[in-house]
Order: sequence, then C-alpha cells, then structure tokens
Amino acid sequence: MTPEPTTEVESGPVEADRGHEEWRIAACLRDGRGEEHRVMLTFLAHRAAHACGWSVSVPGRAAYRARTWSDGGAVELVRLDAATGWDPHVGEAVREACSGGRPIAPDLPLPGRAAVAADRLELDFGGVAELSAPAEGGHHVVVRGDDETWELRLRALKPAVRGAGPDVELVPRLAAEATWRRPGQAPVPMTGLALYQRAADAADDRRTWIALHLDNGWDVVAARTPRRPASVVLVAPDGSRHEAPAHLAPGARWTSARTLNAYPTVWRIEAPGLSLRVAACFPEQERQTVFRLGAVLEAAAAAEGELHGEPVRGDGRLEVLPVNRITDFEDHMERLRELTHAEVVRLYPDAPDQAAITALAGLAPASGWPVEVVTEPLHRALVAPVRHLADAMGKGWRSYAAVAAMEMQGVSSEPYRALLALAELMHTASLMVDDVEDNAPVRRGRPAVHQVFGQATAINTGTHAYLVFDQVVRHLLPDDPDRRLRLYQAYLDGMRRNHAGQALDILGHHDAMDAAVATGDAATVLERVRTTHRLKTGGVVRGVGEFGAILAGAEDELLRRISAYFEAVGLAYQITDDIADLRAVLAAPGDPGSRVARLPGEDIREGKVTYPLALAVARLPRPRMRDIWGIVRAGNADPAAAAAVAGALDDCGAVAAALEDARRAVDEAWAPLQALLPVNHHTVMIRALGLYAARRHLDE
Repeated sequence: MTPEPTTEVESGPVEADRGHEEWRIAACLRDGRGEEHRVMLTFLAHRAAHACGWSVSVPGRAAYRARTWSDGGAVELVRLDAATGWDPHVGEAVREACSGGRPIAPDLPLPGRAAVAADRLELDFGGVAELSAPAEGGHHVVVRGDDETWELRLRALKPAVRGAGPDVELVPRLAAEATWRRPGQAPVPMTGLALYQRAADAADDRRTWIALHLDNGWDVVAARTPRRPASVVLVAPDGSRHEAPAHLAPGARWTSARTLNAYPTVWRIEAPGLSLRVAACFPEQERQTVFRLGAVLEAAAAAEGELHGEPVRGDGRLEVLPVNRITDFEDHMERLRELTHAEVVRLYPDAPDQAAITALAGLAPASGWPVEVVTEPLHRALVAPVRHLADAMGKGWRSYAAVAAMEMQGVSSEPYRALLALAELMHTASLMVDDVEDNAPVRRGRPAVHQVFGQATAINTGTHAYLVFDQVVRHLLPDDPDRRLRLYQAYLDGMRRNHAGQALDILGHHDAMDAAVATGDAATVLERVRTTHRLKTGGVVRGVGEFGAILAGAEDELLRRISAYFEAVGLAYQITDDIADLRAVLAAPGDPGSRVARLPGEDIREGKVTYPLALAVARLPRPRMRDIWGIVRAGNADPAAAAAVAGALDDCGAVAAALEDARRAVDEAWAPLQALLPVNHHTVMIRALGLYAARRHLDE
C-alpha cells in the first residue's frame, strides 16, 4: 500500500510553506474522586515553524502547570520577528538568545521532527505531542512530558460546524476518556467533555477566545481579534449552528509580575438571547507563547447567566493573548508602576489604619500601646510624606531587578510581590533625604517632601522608610532565619554603599578635577566619578537584584555574578543620565518619573563633575579644557555658556566614549553571568535592561 503523503519538518528551518494552522483541544475532566482537571492543548504550524503547548489547571487547588516545545523553524521565526518593530534593546537581546538555535525557555526543543499529514488529521510533533483522527472515528491525543503523560480519546457528541471565521472548523462537544500517567504511580482514568477547533488563517498578534459547555446542552464559542469583530457561535443540543455579532466586555484584570502583562480575567458576553459572565477560576494561569517572547492567559473558566431567558451555567476555557511585541522598553517597564504602587499602599495605606501603623511603628499589640491614640498623627507624620513622593513614582525598572533575579532561576516571584514595594521605598527614602541635602525644590514634578512637610519630617520619615525592610522580610520569611540573615546582610551592605556614594556626591570631585585639568591626567577623577556612580546608583540596583537572587536560593558564584551585573546596569544608567542632561532630554508630558531638563547642561550649571566632563580632559586641548572647567566650577553658568560646554563635550568625543564605557561595563558583567543562566524570558529581559541602561535617550 502506498503511504499517505505527509509533510515532514526537520528541527531546523526548511523550505516547506503551509501558511498558518492551529489545532486546539480543551477538555474538562474528572477523576474517580471527583477532582476536576482542565487540560488544554495547542498545536501550531506556521510555514516552516512548529510548536505545541499544553497546560493543566486544577481549579479546586488553584494549581496550574504548562509545557511548550518548538523547533528550529520557530526559533528562526522569533529571531526574524524581533528584527522588525521591536524595541531595539529587546530585539538585540532576543536575537542574541536565539543565535544558538535553541528556543527561549520555558520552551523546550522538539526532540524530533514535526510531521503534519497533507490530507488528513495526523500530527506528530517530535514525539512529545500527537493528534490524529482514527479510522473508527473521533480524535486521539497523546502528550508526553518528563514527569507525566496524558492520553485522551474523544468521541463527537455533535457534528463539526464552521467556527467564528470561514477557515475555522469546530467540533463543539466531544465525550472524553483520558488517562493520566506518572512514573511510579497507578494510571488515573478520567472522563468529561472536550472541544476541538482547527483554524487555518493568519496568526493574530492578539485575541480573546472563550469556549464553554453550558449545562443545558448548548455550547458557546466567542472570539474577538483585530481582524474580525466580536462574534459568538452557539451550537444547540441538536447540533444546529447559530452565529451572531457579540459584545465582549472585559472586567477585572490581573497583572502578572512575571511578564508584566495585564489580563482581563472576567468577561461579559452579550449577544441576542445570550448574556453570560465568564471568569477565570483563578488568575495565575499564564503560559509562555511560542513564536514570540511573551505569554497568554490560558485559563480554566466558569460561566453563569442566561440563554433565551433561562438561567445557565457552564465550564470551559478563556484565552487572552495580549500584544506581546515590546515596542518601547521604558513603556514596558512602566507596567510595574501599578503593581509596585499597590504594594506600597498595602504598607502605607490611604487612610489611617491601626494595623498598618502598628506594623510601621513597631507597636506590638500585646504590649498595650495606645495605638488608637497615635494612629492618625503617625499617619500624618510617617505615611503621608512617603505617599506624597511614592504616588508620583518613576518608571519602576529598579523593582524589575528583584523580579527578574528570581524568575531567571525558575522561581516564581508571585509570592514575593512585596519586594516591589521594598525597591521603591528604598529609592523613595533616599530621594527624600537627598532633596533635603541638596535643597531641591521639586521632585517628580511636584514640590519636594521637605517643601511640604518640613525638613525635620522629611529626614525622619525618609530614614524610617529604610526600616520597613525588616517588616517585610519577617513577613516573607517567617520560618527561614538563614535566608533572612542573608537578606539583612545584603541590605545593610547596600545601605552602606548607597550612603557612601551620597557622601562622595555631596563632597563633589572639584579637587580631583582641578588636578586633572592641571596635569592632563584624568585617571583619578574618572575613577572617583565612576566609583560614586557604582556606589550610589549601581549599589541600589545591585541590592535589589541580590534580594531576588537570595530568595531564589542562588549559590555564592551566581549571587556574585548577579550582583556584578546589576551594579553595572546601575553604573551604565547613571552614565547615560549624565549624557541625557547634556542633551537636554525632556520629561514626557504627564510622566513624573522621567528627568526634567529644560536646558542643555543643568549639571554644568550646578557645577557638577560628570562622567563626560572627566573624559573630556584627554580629548580637549588643555587651554580649552581650563576654560570649560572654569565655567563649570564657578557654577550658575548662563544657558548659552552651559549649552556651549555641552556641545564641546559632545563634539570632542567624550559623550561617545562615555557611551562606550557604559556598554562595555554591561557587556563585561553579562558574559560570565550568561554562562551560569538558562536562556529564558527573564535572562532576555535583564539583558535588554542592561542594553537599555547603556543606550537610552540616544534616539530622542
């Protein structure tokens, strides 16, 4: 017998072109004890690229696990995609990660070839996932992981119909028999209902897809994509198909600390004769997408509402694919602001709260403190000043260091969201005190704290905010004194570095710059400025990264490399901050986190020795350098003179050399850290963070 034709795809790119096809299965299963398992599978073929993923949700235990695999064609597709339309820092990091031909974890490489039959439903994705339609009817699915295997046999209870689109085939209701196998354990049989869908249209950058089995025998599939308006397909108990325009309205959102994606987890479906509220059984059901650096909410969901005037309930799948392409790294990092602010508010609430004040002030309830008497005044003295500044928080990229340092080691940051508040409060506290020391009138687009609350309160409250670290760490690690001790040591080391950097900044570098201009040797002043940046800015970022690394259990060598990398990121950020000042980078309207520089060279007008200024010593004739230093050293330069100095530093190559030093610092710290880490979403993003710190503002 002549074998049926198939298209076999090697693990690397090939010339075959099948367009875009997706196969999805969603099954709601119960074991012998009545525990519910929702199994969701997706097979993707896009020209020469192939990938598959499956997930299992257990709503009763709010448990979720997922696996994804992809081949070399998929890796090449990700690499090519990152070359167009992506933020340049993220794009470069993605291309670096894909250069070895392996997928970005948690994607695993398909262990074998992907085979897709040309004229029948028969898929074999490298031996880890198979989907077929046996001759006797129905569908047969097998997915294999290292620690579990699922086998499903599906029998259609309704005929196939057209889904929401001309190229979509839908089998809305199938009887499912499943077997769950794990090494060393007895197989677990399960039964339930399933849905099957095949789509052969173009891939969507974003979509919402909801599939439900209702308890009255009807089935509902609602979808919305950029290319198609929202619609709903209803399949009656007798198998008849009904389609109508629909309104899909998002409700409550959950933001993932892992990917910074915000997903609506509640939806309303409104259509003629239909009104349903659909909600994810629990929010944390996020799976990495294939073909792109990003993720999708793939959630077990429940529904209730009315169909034709009668109450109904149902179960099914909610899929929300957001726009995962990162076009602006700063905008992406700003998503942390909402999460970070929420954690700050938990510690520093809007209104006087006895429990919050008890914790902030160290008033143990058992000791008989008159908490009710001091709650309101302490809220005014300790909470309100912090919130004045924290409510206008910056971009939040420092907080990301803690999240990434955990996630890149495979440890979920979700239970440790309070770390975001710690990173922000450390920064806020230092700004409050710094503004008093510098007599700064404005911070983040509003009056500085000491201008509103007075110097004494600003100093006291800023110092007190440093102590919240202990409060949070005790809560995060109540039964782990060893890790608490490591965190305290890292925190105190970071505080010492930060204050040493501030001491050098207050002292200034005029003496070292005097000597450099007189001798033409800038080595000492360069090292002074560089060390100040490493201590003051690099020290904070390093400390936050160390918190995440320690919580994730990093061993000594990995911890050292993480520390060095994040310190280099902070150094690079401060160097490019010096450059942004020279180039008069303006704050975006309504963005309190960005630097406000109305004129070129505000640092010059304030008499500061910056990194580009120190580098100019070796690049300008000595008489010209003496003139420039004289203008800077005197302070209060008029705008024209400051602009002329800024232009001279740029023209002589000092700015370009500063950028080279920033990039070199990041690259040299990244190479040994990269060797210790897997290539995953967060190693890509922290690499992008370093590239951003070293190159930001260059296109403005």
